[in-house]
Amino acid sequence: MTSAERHEARYQRRKAARTQKREQKIKDALQFDTVFTYIHLYRSALMCFKNVRWKASVQAFKSRCGIAVARRLRQLKNRLFKLRGCPEFTTRERGHERRINSIHIEDRVPQKCMCKYSLKPVLHRSVVYDNYSSQEGKGTDKARKRLKCMLERHIRRYGMTGGMIIFDFKGFFDSIRHSLVLSVLEHNYEDEMIIWMNMKIVKQARKDIGLILGSENSQDFAISTPSAIDHFIKEILRVESSGRYNDDGWIIDPDYDYLEEVYGNLKAISESMGFRLNDKKSRIIKFGKPFSMLKRKYIFTDKGEIIIRPERGSVIRERRKLKRLYHRYLEGTVEYNTGLNSLNAWRSSLRGCKCWKIKNSLGKLYNRLYIENWLNGEEVRKPCTTRSYPKDKLSMPQPT
Repeated sequence: MTSAERHEARYQRRKAARTQKREQKIKDALQFDTVFTYIHLYRSALMCFKNVRWKASVQAFKSRCGIAVARRLRQLKNRLFKLRGCPEFTTRERGHERRINSIHIEDRVPQKCMCKYSLKPVLHRSVVYDNYSSQEGKGTDKARKRLKCMLERHIRRYGMTGGMIIFDFKGFFDSIRHSLVLSVLEHNYEDEMIIWMNMKIVKQARKDIGLILGSENSQDFAISTPSAIDHFIKEILRVESSGRYNDDGWIIDPDYDYLEEVYGNLKAISESMGFRLNDKKSRIIKFGKPFSMLKRKYIFTDKGEIIIRPERGSVIRERRKLKRLYHRYLEGTVEYNTGLNSLNAWRSSLRGCKCWKIKNSLGKLYNRLYIENWLNGEEVRKPCTTRSYPKDKLSMPQPT
């Protein structure tokens, strides 16, 4: 046996061991009949009720939950699964118009079951560690801590040399191709019913390109479809550090000239998969220059200290929000504590940021709106002694 044959034999043994280990852990998530059971659907329905019990459709479904779940399970087992219409409405967030689709409770329950007991156990296994979007135990806080850890590690090893790539995908959800979703499903599943049901959900409100906002299945597919880009950056380009949260990502490397080649390869593979880099937000910068990522601004001092502050736009939006809540409080549409709760929630989200002056300015704005205006408008300032009041008002009434 030659050396190449021995290498190939070892590779095949390792591959067979990995396949066997994978099948043992997720064997129940690969079959349609083991994913959709009465217990799984009922538990999924209870999770779908959270925070939306005030809706009339949810109350009607909850009143007959056992019968409705059994009927939906019978439809799934008999391959008679049909989707109800998902009405679409638009919202404007920070100048961007977004199309949102509302999923009916009868469709949301099997979708929740599919995500919890099939998509997440299978698709999330192949995601790199530095992908922090829509996964249990991860999120924006985890991504920010990891980014700070990468920056500090780079400073300890290489100082303030090197560079960074800040990239952003333009129209992330609207640019995901359905053929790419189908290839991901065919690579991970052999059950045709699971593939058919997921593609039916994907094509419910979009033709060939784009995933709807409002469906949990879209979140799982948005994680797994660009996962090849993450593996390409980590395993092929072999950069020092990298990470991604949805459409935002970063790459850090001590060789600034190599980053230009990395940026070209990143742009090429993204365009081949149907994703476009936002030219306004994607760029190569020298390490040590200030940059913004995940609503935080990172500033470097001469000694290598990293100062994290909130973006200016988020501070402006919070100030405007406090003023709107105050006007609604005067109109009587919200309670008095709503503004204070909003301010405390925003302050608690700034953990790890050096922004005492910003927090203090928001506190002064709250005092000026809610406390000083209340004292000047509804309560007259009175001295602490009783000498300034007329005697007739201070005299006790005599009993008749």
